[in-house]
Amino acid sequence: MRAIIFSTVKSKVNVLDEVYALKAGYILSDCVVVFGALAVLINAKKDTSKYTLTQKLNLLESNTANDINPAAFDYVQTVKNAYKQFNAIKHPSRETIVSYNLVEKAFHKYFQACLKNMDTYLKSVGLTDMHKLINENIFDIQPLENIISDTGTDTSPNIDLAQLLLNILYPSGNPNDTFILVLPSEFLSNRFTSDEEELMMQDMANTNGIIKNDFMSLTELENLSALEMVALKNQTFTHGITFRGIIDEFIKMNNEGSSSALERKKYIETMLFPQAAKLKARFNENELVQFKKTKQSSNTLTFKLCIGEAPIEHFWNYFGHFSVIDKFTLKYVKEMVASDNKYQSHIPFIGVSTYVTNSEGKEELISIAQKEIMSPKPRKFIAVDD
Repeated sequence: MRAIIFSTVKSKVNVLDEVYALKAGYILSDCVVVFGALAVLINAKKDTSKYTLTQKLNLLESNTANDINPAAFDYVQTVKNAYKQFNAIKHPSRETIVSYNLVEKAFHKYFQACLKNMDTYLKSVGLTDMHKLINENIFDIQPLENIISDTGTDTSPNIDLAQLLLNILYPSGNPNDTFILVLPSEFLSNRFTSDEEELMMQDMANTNGIIKNDFMSLTELENLSALEMVALKNQTFTHGITFRGIIDEFIKMNNEGSSSALERKKYIETMLFPQAAKLKARFNENELVQFKKTKQSSNTLTFKLCIGEAPIEHFWNYFGHFSVIDKFTLKYVKEMVASDNKYQSHIPFIGVSTYVTNSEGKEELISIAQKEIMSPKPRKFIAVDD
């Protein structure tokens, strides 16, 4: 079971939700693979002292966009253009060399200031030491800076981004490889669904709608450091072998299309639930988890995990509404899927929803407005100093 986390620079999905999905995916799966903007942030904490100018430009460009930080975006583009123009000159004059060197020196100083701001930002979203987990067999990151920073033009799609998304939704290769997207609570929101789709979500007997099952709740994700994540995963890994195997089988059943949605739902209820309960019991017995519980406050968040499948149209609505990809790229990939009947109509997923205990002692789903208050503005840590 490989858990997939996917994000882009312009995504309006709350970055904290992406981080929580990443933590859940890491703890529960054999391997988590992080694509896109979140991977860029994690990768940025590696040794940047050896970065070339091009690598530094790519890092900053992948975390700026016209509607996120116009000043930073314009400055990075200016330096990038100066670099291209300078290298296009076969025999630059002494004055040209001096002028360009001043531009490059100023940019390197700017880059260091950005790294300092980035440290503060990463700490605020719980990514400070996440780069320590990088291991292609357990924690794999795919920053893909050039793909996720370019969201296409005003009239044309980003073909590379479309192909990446298609590969994530419909992984090819070894049929025994099982991939599943881990998505934040926004995916299960009704903010971007039509009335008809919302009715389908409520009607579990309707095979055209979302079918999901809550299978576990965790209160430990919020403040887990990278080293604590490693410890918890190692200490509970063997207890989750059967659990992960059942999810693998569920994914295969979906990909093969030989069973109905309701049959797959029943499989989850009869096979996964008992194993999820056993795994949860192991979590509760874990010394690290018990220690974390002693430090919890009345405002401690609870993360409820569900597994299920959704029609591909719901994914399109989600990607479009939250600007995960631009409308031209979305239109392009939708047409690719619609033109080939080899693509199944339902995609499996794991959802991570965030709850908080209210004044009456009851758990309630955190609203979008509450999330915006709790977290920093996504990916707006790069700023041009006056």
